[in-house]
Amino acid sequence: MWAPSFWSVLHDLWCFFWRLEPKQNSLQLQALVAVEQPAKSSGQLITLDTQVQTKIRLQVDSLYTDESVETIMIRKKLSDHNELLIQSGNLNLIEWLLYMINIQNSQVVLLALRMSPIGMWHQTLKGVASVKIEVQPSTGALMEWFDRRGVGNAGIVERVSPASAITVRSISQAPSGTHIEHEFTEPAWKGLGPAFTRFRH
Repeated sequence: MWAPSFWSVLHDLWCFFWRLEPKQNSLQLQALVAVEQPAKSSGQLITLDTQVQTKIRLQVDSLYTDESVETIMIRKKLSDHNELLIQSGNLNLIEWLLYMINIQNSQVVLLALRMSPIGMWHQTLKGVASVKIEVQPSTGALMEWFDRRGVGNAGIVERVSPASAITVRSISQAPSGTHIEHEFTEPAWKGLGPAFTRFRH
């Protein structure tokens, strides 16, 4: 009788410890309990959905070194695709963006983006099925722009307000590794001339 509650508490502690955003629903949790406790009389084989994506959430203004659990987990996910996607040292912007894009759309070829300069990924993605490039922001979209020096910048849109102000999250580039947040009013982001790329199907 106590087993489902016990597994629920363990699951919550696991997600809290790893700073994960759980996407398992109650049915999947029940399936987990059922796998641990063989069915008594149904004779049915119960399996788990191992394809459930769990997004690693970073904290704003926190530094993520090569020893941070989040960095290790992000790099493990990327290395499953291709070891050329990961680097050494602190977590960098490219690694985090590739990870975030892969969470939204696993069909995107990450290595093609890795070989393109930041600020031009939307050009690399033109014509890719289920990817849409727009001039208006949306939550979860990749925002790319160039600063006054011509340096490419990018981040993921976290929020779009009713007044069209946007919050964009990114990783600092110099020095690298700090999860940062930018706030742009509508006139400010329009002045940057950004491209917004949506990856959801």
